[in-house]
Amino acid sequence: MVGLPPDVGQPAHSLSRGGPAAHPYTPQMRKRHLLIEIAQTVALTVVAFYLLQTFIAQPFRVEQGSMRITFEPGEYVLVDKLSPRVTGFHRGDVVIFHPPESWPSSRDNTPYIKRVIGLPGETVVIAGGDIWTARGDAPAAIARKPPERMLAMLQCVSDSDHVSPELVKSGWPTAWADWSATDSGGCHW
Repeated sequence: MVGLPPDVGQPAHSLSRGGPAAHPYTPQMRKRHLLIEIAQTVALTVVAFYLLQTFIAQPFRVEQGSMRITFEPGEYVLVDKLSPRVTGFHRGDVVIFHPPESWPSSRDNTPYIKRVIGLPGETVVIAGGDIWTARGDAPAAIARKPPERMLAMLQCVSDSDHVSPELVKSGWPTAWADWSATDSGGCHW
């Protein structure tokens, strides 16, 4: 039992023959022991932090606006580094990478945050707002996210060619209108 006086659970020690009983730790030894424990704790924390950030997960600050709605500039994201090593990348995954040196924006060392839309061996074409992929001589097909990812990203929208039934059912207007000319204080459905 370290740190207790001899009369509480520890046998008495004598400094010399017939000398008075003394505690085995002096105040200087206690301070030294405490400093060693603090140094060990700090060293283990630094090593654990380095290992976690290098191999498991790393925080990044979002610097660009290309992933707005999903990630806003100034937000922090924690990047999982372990899963891609085990399962690889899949369509719809969000990745962070540093651009090649040949890109003009690589000079400031800002990491890019992007969503994977094409997989190795695919040709990717964006046409009419859809992402089309083709592998080899196979015909191109619209690249769809897996349903479990698509559901989290669904947003009801209307455009010139498609009116969202969910928005109509909820009472949203189907076209732009002058809302300032209404009797209800500038807004009506």
